[in-house]
Amino acid sequence: MSGPRIFGSDGTGKVTASHPTLGRYILSAGPGPDGQIPEALFTENETNLLRLYGIKASGTNHSKDAFHRYLINKELGAVNPSKEGTKVALPYVMKVAPGVSEVLRLRLCREGSAAEVPGREERVFTDRIGEADAFYAEKIPDKLGEDERRVARQAYAGLLWSKQFYHYVVENWLDGDPAQPKPPSERLSGRNHEWRHVFAGM
Repeated sequence: MSGPRIFGSDGTGKVTASHPTLGRYILSAGPGPDGQIPEALFTENETNLLRLYGIKASGTNHSKDAFHRYLINKELGAVNPSKEGTKVALPYVMKVAPGVSEVLRLRLCREGSAAEVPGREERVFTDRIGEADAFYAEKIPDKLGEDERRVARQAYAGLLWSKQFYHYVVENWLDGDPAQPKPPSERLSGRNHEWRHVFAGM
């Protein structure tokens, strides 16, 4: 197992993620509203070459669209029966009425850490909510009304959340990845096709 892998066993609600340098982590899925533990579904982070380009893949049939094919199209062979891969899904099935909320509990922690023991979630959530309230109390003026404070808080949250790197190289998008099949020719006359000089990191 040289590269990153995720694997699990039936019915436990736990999957293990193993990485050569980051180590091993456990994702534990709690029961849904009906008390059922979701079944872990596994596949690989590979493009479905047959669907996109009409090319039969020489490797695995377990492509990145496997969860859709399994859940929506009832294609049972789409997911990996050996319960391992580089992508995992834990699908919950429920009906949520208008105005009603449901809580799903999933916990990710390093294997063998104290966080693996359930029961600490409520305190952790309470602590983090308190920290967020204290942060925004310093940033948002007291003179604002409740609705205005909510809008300001959502705006701040959006700014903080969007602080991530986005790499956009138009030439690579148009010509495609040399290791993959060429993209459709329509891309060369589509959106941004005249902007080959754009090499952006945002």
